[in-house]
Amino acid sequence: MIRKNELKITKDNMNEEYVKDICKWKYLGKYSVYNMAPFKELVETKNSILDKVKSKSFICYLKNKELIGFTRIYLVNENTAYIGIRLKPKYCGKGYGEYLLRDTIKVAKKKYPNYTIGLEVRIFNKRAIKLYKRVGFVKVNQINKKDSNGNIIKFNLMELKEDNE
Repeated sequence: MIRKNELKITKDNMNEEYVKDICKWKYLGKYSVYNMAPFKELVETKNSILDKVKSKSFICYLKNKELIGFTRIYLVNENTAYIGIRLKPKYCGKGYGEYLLRDTIKVAKKKYPNYTIGLEVRIFNKRAIKLYKRVGFVKVNQINKKDSNGNIIKFNLMELKEDNE
């Protein structure tokens, strides 16, 4: 586990160079569902990560100028803001996710002070669920979604219940 004073993490806005880097991240096994399409395909499909307006909802985190992860804060309705988080594979399981998540929660609370902070997580992703619970999220529901191949994917809906400060 990393200590906060050991972190030399800076933040930046999402840009095309970061997206190109993210497209190269490769997760293994069941986590491969988080692999992004090649950059050219993202451009062709007009993926939201490249949209000038939507890209402002992303926060990029860098360590020694290397992109180590990014988060997103977005509204799902008039009462709820969701957080999404993704770490570069080599930084998974080393404490960086908790740092990014806690920082993003602070930003979300400042930006949307009276909103519920929530997220969706695939039910197989036990390491992410463990992190979310440690930070104060609780499961409030489970939903099914279809992926691009028509497969049903189960997600836990979680909401922040405890103060994460």
